[in-house]
Formats: sequence, structure tokens, C-alpha cells
Amino acid sequence: MALVINLLIVIRKAYKLEHIVTLEHMEKLAKLVLMTSCMVGYSYLTEFFMAWYGINKYERDVFVFRATGHYWWAFWIMFSCNVVFRCCCGPRRSGGTWSRCSSCASS
Repeated sequence: MALVINLLIVIRKAYKLEHIVTLEHMEKLAKLVLMTSCMVGYSYLTEFFMAWYGINKYERDVFVFRATGHYWWAFWIMFSCNVVFRCCCGPRRSGGTWSRCSSCASS
């Protein structure tokens, strides 16, 4: 999605399509990115919750090892790039989402 937004920004300026692809479209794309990142975060937390409170001890150990084991850095990069950084691009009260999401679109 972020790649599409970045390409759309370049194509919109290069071919002078500002009258077709308006800032309202960009705002809606930014809200869509925010919504999908919230859905991904919810699924990560649900997956962890089910493993933690489930009956299977091995599944719980795999999830703990995934966050603290040899590849802990990959897990936390994945979680922060998919959830944390994108949620930082959420809407403000004083302005729209596009101003911040255009800078965070590549995360």
C-alpha cells in the first residue's frame, strides 16, 4: 500500500493529475493505511493472546522465543514497522492525516 501511495504521489505531480487525484483521495488512502495497520496490530495481539492463554505449552514457548530469542530483532522490526510507526501517522485534531502519512508512507 505504501508503495502505491508513493508512486501515486510521483505520477500525480509528473502528469499533472491534481484535478483527478485530489487531496481528498490521498486523505482516504492515508486512513486506509491506518486502518489496515490497526487490523494487523489486532491480529498480532490476538495471536499472542491465544498462544499465551492456550493449553499448548509449546505454542506459548514459540511465541515467547520469537520475541526474545535469536531473531528478536526481526520480530520487533516487523511489529514496529507494521503497527507502531504507522499508528504514529494517525490523524491529528488540528489537521488531516495526509501531512503526516505522506512522510510515513514508506515505513
